[in-house]
Amino acid sequence: MDRGTLSFIKRITILIDIILTGMSFFLAYYLRNHWFAKNYSRIGTLNQYLWVLWVMLSLWPICLYIFGNYELKNKESFFSIFLKLFSSIALAVITIAAIFYFMKDNSFSRLFYGIFAVVNFILLAIERLGIKIVFHYANKTKRNHKRILIVGTDLLAHQFTRYVEDNSNLLIDIIGYVKVNDKDEYNKELNVLGNINNIISIIRKYVIDEVVLAIPKDSFNKIEPYVLECEAMGITMNMIVDLFDFKIAKTKIGTIGELPVVTFHTVSLDEWQLFLKRLLDIAGGLVGIIITAIVFIFVAPA
Repeated sequence: MDRGTLSFIKRITILIDIILTGMSFFLAYYLRNHWFAKNYSRIGTLNQYLWVLWVMLSLWPICLYIFGNYELKNKESFFSIFLKLFSSIALAVITIAAIFYFMKDNSFSRLFYGIFAVVNFILLAIERLGIKIVFHYANKTKRNHKRILIVGTDLLAHQFTRYVEDNSNLLIDIIGYVKVNDKDEYNKELNVLGNINNIISIIRKYVIDEVVLAIPKDSFNKIEPYVLECEAMGITMNMIVDLFDFKIAKTKIGTIGELPVVTFHTVSLDEWQLFLKRLLDIAGGLVGIIITAIVFIFVAPA
């Protein structure tokens, strides 16, 4: 599963979370005014609470993102999934409660709020359980898996293989491996289908969807003719970028205009992280201004 597909699935998950959160709100309102009406007085009209719904629909995805609920991990336990979900909802609930506290609004029903939190947790937990079952079924049948051929048999190929095995949500089926040199040593457990010289016949025989180049940089010149042949066949080529032995820097693939580039950076370029950092900077600045203003009130007269 490529990055675009993963990004699409995450967007769909966020959309479903928002829909389920809205459903939780209306269901909680119904339960509060019907099931609990015998022991508690009825709460205000739905229109009085709608502004809270809009706040919830904006806040919930952010809290879910903060605790990593949108990271698709194959071997994550149900306990870990539910713990992250519980932590996210708890943070969102506390945030909303803090808003009511500072607004000094006592008209909002705490029972309604508690019912909403419980219903929301149940619905989102069922959703994530369903997602995990779907991925498990897709991984078991391999019906929608991409058939991958790996060029290389050294450490880089082993690392890629382990990563795929640990993240079956990628929906990748490794068909076999191709040696770059006949003298290359490799683990006998690897399903080596041949060498680079007969890669085209291997692709045709095993109906390969994509080829992954997991080779050291000193082997690039040897594979160029075969890369061009794969291009002519319309086969997608993926190269694992491991040009330098960086300890801290991260690698990012992008473009400058129409030119493909590989970027090595030590500072995070993630938009969400930069956005959150900016918010923290602004919040810290506001706190500093408030403290300075308070201190100035007492210091200035002196």
